[in-house]
Amino acid sequence: MLLVYDIGNTTIDIGLFKADRFLGQLKLLTAELYDKPSNQHKLEAFLEEYNISTADIKNQAICSVVPKMTDTVTKMAESLAGNRAWIFDYTASVGMNIKYDVPSQLGADRLANALAVKTLYGTPAIAVDLGTATKLEAINSTGDYLGGVIAPGIAIAAEALFKRGARLFPVDIEKPDKAIATNSVDAMKAGIFYGAIGQIDYLIEKMITELGQKDIKIIATGGLAEKFSPYSKYIQKHDPILTLQGIRIGFELSHSR
Repeated sequence: MLLVYDIGNTTIDIGLFKADRFLGQLKLLTAELYDKPSNQHKLEAFLEEYNISTADIKNQAICSVVPKMTDTVTKMAESLAGNRAWIFDYTASVGMNIKYDVPSQLGADRLANALAVKTLYGTPAIAVDLGTATKLEAINSTGDYLGGVIAPGIAIAAEALFKRGARLFPVDIEKPDKAIATNSVDAMKAGIFYGAIGQIDYLIEKMITELGQKDIKIIATGGLAEKFSPYSKYIQKHDPILTLQGIRIGFELSHSR
C-alpha cells in the first residue's frame, strides 16, 4: 500500500493506493497539522475504514508547496507507518524533461499535475488546477514540461474584493442566472464566476496558440474545478485526484529506475 500526501496552502490531501488503484482520500486543513497527534489519529481511523493497518503501508510519498509543513508531515508519516516518506520534487527521476528556467522554483504540485496528465491522458496537454492559486501547465507532444501560468485563485480574488470594498460583503461562489445583475449580490457573483471562466479560457487559448499543436488534452483538477469545468469552452475533463495520481506515478517511476 502507498500513502501519498499533497501538502497545499489550504488543505492536505492524503490518497491511499493499492498499486495503481485509488482506494480513497482524506482531506485535512493545513493549519490543523500543527496539532500532529490528533491528525495521526485521523489517519489511523481513515485506514481502518478500508480495513488496513499501519503495517500495511509499505511506502509513503510527499509533495509539498508549504516548506514549513514538509518536515511536520514527514515526521507524522514516519510515526504512522515506521518508514521514511519519499519527497516528490523537481529532482525526482520521472522521465520528464523540465524546460523551466530555474527548476528548483517549480512547485512540486505543478510538476505532479503535468506528470499525471502526460501519463494518464497523453500529450500534448494542459493541466488546469483551480485551487488556492489558479495554475496551468503545458506539456508538448514529446512529453516535455514547458512551463505555465500562476494566477490568484478564484476564492482569493473574491476574498480580496470583499475585504477591500467597504460596502461589499461575502457571497457564495456560484453561477448566477445572468451577467447583467440587478442587485449587488448577483453582480458580485457574476463578476466572480463569469470573470473566472473568462480568465481560465483566455489563458488556455493563449497556451493552445503557443503550443501550436493539435489534439491537446485539457484536464482540470483542484477544489473549484468541479464547479467551473462544465462552463469552460476548453476543459475536457475534471479529474479530482490528478495531483495525487501524479505523486503516485512519480514515486513508481523513480523507484523503477
